[in-house]
Amino acid sequence: MEQLTKNDTILWINHAITYFKSIGKTQKDMAKLLGIEESRLSEMKGGSGLISQNLMVKIVEYCGAPRRNPGRYEEVELYNDLQQFFDNFKSITVNRFYRKLQKLIKNDDIYSQLLDAVSPHELHYKADKETIEAMLNELFISEEFLDKCEKYSKVLLTTVGYDERPIEGFQWWNIDEAGCRILSIAGLIIKDFDSFKLLYLFSKLFSANLGFKFGSDTPLNLQPEVPSEPVILTGKCILIMKRGSLESTIINSAFFDLIGKKKIGIELNKYRGLKLKSEQYMPDYWQEVRCELYLSDNMNYHFLIYLSPTYIGESADIDDDSGNPLKWRGDVGPDDRLIIIRNVNSLSLYQKIEEIRKWFGLPDDSLFELKREIAKAGGYVPGARVLL
Repeated sequence: MEQLTKNDTILWINHAITYFKSIGKTQKDMAKLLGIEESRLSEMKGGSGLISQNLMVKIVEYCGAPRRNPGRYEEVELYNDLQQFFDNFKSITVNRFYRKLQKLIKNDDIYSQLLDAVSPHELHYKADKETIEAMLNELFISEEFLDKCEKYSKVLLTTVGYDERPIEGFQWWNIDEAGCRILSIAGLIIKDFDSFKLLYLFSKLFSANLGFKFGSDTPLNLQPEVPSEPVILTGKCILIMKRGSLESTIINSAFFDLIGKKKIGIELNKYRGLKLKSEQYMPDYWQEVRCELYLSDNMNYHFLIYLSPTYIGESADIDDDSGNPLKWRGDVGPDDRLIIIRNVNSLSLYQKIEEIRKWFGLPDDSLFELKREIAKAGGYVPGARVLL
């Protein structure tokens, strides 16, 4: 358990004192019942004493839990430093991509469709499953297939702007008979461009040397997933930054490095009737991003960053203090990322905001409105003279 802040300590002990007073008990009675020295109450009332887990349990048992100001509950990735988040962003994107591909082949319907899409006529994807899996593993060490993948990778990385003909016209096949195009390698028959694209994505997993093989139950040597932690944000949201159209921003640079700047190059056209969403098989490609700055009840600054591959809904602006529970509470989707950078140093706050704006691809800002909001919330504005 994290140590309580000074304000939390005061909150808990005053809550207990108020309760005991309401039932006609003294602080001496309270100290005896809670099993602590009476002198400790004075320390805790000033915020300098410590409240143990055991004492908190006793306070809740006798008095109920104290009520704090309204907060916002979310389940987030928690970071102590903005630079730590930036430094790990690309590697986490890659790890998430590999995990998406792993999840695909664990889906029986999708996996069966893939085996059926590449199996030669004489083999059945169910009866000859192990044989087809062995042929797939041979495919990914085949020089001809690897050469196809390398050429396609170059096309994806060099195709920019509005001209997508190099992708659409890529020769993925090696046999063209009467307009029927197929790729025949390692005994497999790849019958359409979408199947080639999906196998191209799996080639990324093979080349990462994670121990991936079709038909194997051996766990992959993947990095752990970033855990989501439950948090309650208190205080006031004093700044909102947001942007859509992230095609040319640093945010999507991990996608560009892995695939290129054209999503169409790996989009599957409702792959074999399964209607896969791009979020199921693509590296993260963010469409909208939003950052909120909170000034907490304890005068600490926290960034909340929300990344979505679709649209981020909002229902109220920063000045709406109505308490409406719909005040921007867009549903966080399974493919979204919600991040909190906690306890941002007030002296470096403006610098951190500019770093986030640059990451978003937003222009520099004087932050005049932010300084006004900080002052309204009772926070510290560096360089501003306080007139008392």
